[in-house]
Amino acid sequence: MDTKYRNAWVESYSNYNSRLKYKTFQNRSDAKSIIEVQYDSDKPGRYGRIVYRNTNSKYSTPFRTYLNTSNIHIRNSANVRRSTASHELGHALGLKELEDKSKPEHSVMYKHRDRYSVIRATSLDIIRIDKLY
Repeated sequence: MDTKYRNAWVESYSNYNSRLKYKTFQNRSDAKSIIEVQYDSDKPGRYGRIVYRNTNSKYSTPFRTYLNTSNIHIRNSANVRRSTASHELGHALGLKELEDKSKPEHSVMYKHRDRYSVIRATSLDIIRIDKLY
């Protein structure tokens, strides 16, 4: 994986790990979850995606998630890569999309957030995750 994409993932899960009380991501070669990049030319507007590989689980382990390298914003902006990686990892931790259009700046889980400025999990996201666990 290209360094610029790897850095987005590492920065995103490191941010979660430093702020969460009960749940962390680990980087292991034998992990069942996969974090990667994919060129999804059928969906060039898609920023990223997560697919849960265990439908019997309430939460997300194991999962496969990717940044869509066919999206020009993913290719050209470190902030958009970080924002998307943080968003997808939020799903991995059990968060759903937020639809509150009145305060999109308060969550990386808001689908229509400004991906250039909301690049990490916010306090609201961390509180929501801690409530799950």
